[in-house]
Amino acid sequence: MPEVAGDAAYFVDPTSPEGIAKGIETVYYDNKLKERLIEKGIDRTSLFSWKQSAELLQQTYISILENKKITTITPFNISIPKVEKNPL
Repeated sequence: MPEVAGDAAYFVDPTSPEGIAKGIETVYYDNKLKERLIEKGIDRTSLFSWKQSAELLQQTYISILENKKITTITPFNISIPKVEKNPL
């Protein structure tokens, strides 16, 4: 999932067993690539949090219950409106 992994992953065609095998082999044997992906992966963890995920899930449920449109959300631009009252 490019929207989650960004540049911290080695992407392959998920429908190609040969492509998947080649991707695994490439990352396994290329130590520089492997280290770069690890470092970038660790850096990307700062973009995500349990609190952020919980707030997003809560707002999604509230929007569904209120029959409202949900704002388009990306990992880099998350806008979650504050809830004034607990709807549950």
